[in-house]
This record gives sequence, structure tokens and C-alpha cells, in this order.
Amino acid sequence: MRPWLVVVGIVFVTLGAGSLAALYFGDQGSVSATNGTGPVTFPLASNASEVLTLQGTNGTTEHFDFAWSSSSIIWVQLEWSAGCAPGGVGCWPAETIALWNANQSGDWTGTGPFHYPMLCILRNTNSDPATVTVSSRATAETAVHVTLVFALVLGLSAAGLFVVGGIAVFLGLFLASDPYGPSPSLVSRSAEDVDEVVDGPDPRH
Repeated sequence: MRPWLVVVGIVFVTLGAGSLAALYFGDQGSVSATNGTGPVTFPLASNASEVLTLQGTNGTTEHFDFAWSSSSIIWVQLEWSAGCAPGGVGCWPAETIALWNANQSGDWTGTGPFHYPMLCILRNTNSDPATVTVSSRATAETAVHVTLVFALVLGLSAAGLFVVGGIAVFLGLFLASDPYGPSPSLVSRSAEDVDEVVDGPDPRH
């Protein structure tokens, strides 16, 4: 048995297991991107309307938070946008998401994906002007995918580490400590043995 080979093999197998874990869990992450408006405060004249364009970020899972408040009762509508003119000068509503009729505040939260931009339409039907505050926040979570090349390299590296580690452990457990056998021990002769050899007959005669 060669313990150092066993230790080296275990290290390689552990590295291979780590590579496989990185390959498996590498596709489970996500990146968050946030896009929002405000809070924006502006005056809204009496018997006047205002349209705000609310932007967001498309993603696999998206949360959109919208809130508004006013110094007096107004009418507010949150809508999809069917499309916008070149340059974003004008947008056309497509579908109503939320509606507040004669309120001083409101909020709405939804989970997408959504189609942007959204439109916030405000109308002040009172004879007095109002001060309005609007805010929105869109948070998109996009999954991070491991590229094919990276996955291939990581998988081959893990396989190589497992093979090398397995061979090292096998050799460390079953290979003899010294494949060439023990070294021959030196024979020490006493002074009497030396004298006998010297006084003995010469083998050359």
C-alpha cells in the first residue's frame, strides 16, 4: 500500500466532484435587473390630463410595483401600451390593468412578464389643481445559463479528474510498497572469519 497515492487520488476525486457540482448548480442562478420611474412629483391643472410612460425590463419572472398619491381626488388608470410612435413621442393604450376612480392614492403590484411601456393616465376633473406623485419599479430576474462550450470543458475536466483519481486510489491500495523486493542486507564478518579466508588454500592452485 502506498498512502501518498491514496491521498492524491482522493484529492483528484474531490476536485472532480466539485466540477460536477459547479456544472449542475451553474444553471440555477439568476440576474436581477431593475428599471423604474420616480417617485416623480408634478402639478396637475384643473380639468387637465397627463400621460406618463412607465418603462420596465422583460424577464422570465418580473415584478412590477406601481403607486401614486394626490393632494386631491383624481382619476388614474394604468394600461398596457399597444405601441409607440418612433422616438417614443406618442403611445397608444391597449388594455386596462388597474383603475382608480375618484381617489387620492392607490397602488398595484403584479407578476409578469409584461409588455412595455405601460401607460399611467391621470385626469383631474376638479376645479382646483392637484399635486401628484407617481412611482413605479420593475424587477426582472433572468436565469443565467451555462454555455455549451463551458459545460463541455467542465464535464471533460470532471471525468478526467475522476479517472486519474480512481487510478491513483487503486494503485495506492493494491500496489506493493516496493515492487523490486527488499534490498539485500550486508553480511558482516568477524575477524576470525577473515583470518580463515586468508589462511585457507588458494583456489587458484
